[in-house]
Amino acid sequence: MLKWLTDYLNPGGIHCRNCQRITPHARVAKRRSFSCARCGHHVHPTVGTIYHWTKKPLRLWFEAIYWITTDPGRTTAELLRQKLRVNYKTAYRMSKKIKKVLSGKPA
Repeated sequence: MLKWLTDYLNPGGIHCRNCQRITPHARVAKRRSFSCARCGHHVHPTVGTIYHWTKKPLRLWFEAIYWITTDPGRTTAELLRQKLRVNYKTAYRMSKKIKKVLSGKPA
């Protein structure tokens, strides 16, 4: 999922701010980041998105987005809680963030 998000956000390749060019990057084990092959600078694809600072897997977020977008009027936090098998607080927070982004407001 992180690879897909990275490719989606950086269709031409990852731009390293240290090297000031598009360079090959490798996934860092046990982290949500990629490391530049030239200088080792880490790039975190979730920065600036609703997925930033979350401990929940991206798969869970994508599933929540699916449920909210397929039936936007009826998908409540309680229904999301049941579908995703998470606690209510998590479902509410995810629902609120997703609906805010879908309404056009910044994350």
